[in-house]
Amino acid sequence: MALGKYESIWRRYQQVFIRDDQLRRYWELGCITDEQYITIYQTKYPEGYPEGLEPVTEEVVEEETETEEVVEDGVQ
Repeated sequence: MALGKYESIWRRYQQVFIRDDQLRRYWELGCITDEQYITIYQTKYPEGYPEGLEPVTEEVVEEETETEEVVEDGVQ
């Protein structure tokens, strides 16, 4: 039985036939989804996230809220 694109990429990444930059390129081209990219990436880096797909933290949300309040007051 033929493997789907995701399964094929995942297996080849586990076997070290695909480098990290190549995995990112598959994601950029739309061959795999964000969720699939994170799942595959975490097989090699269990606690890590690919650059640009890190989970949003409370600090980031607070900084964005403070910036919006300043702009609303007309002061930058």
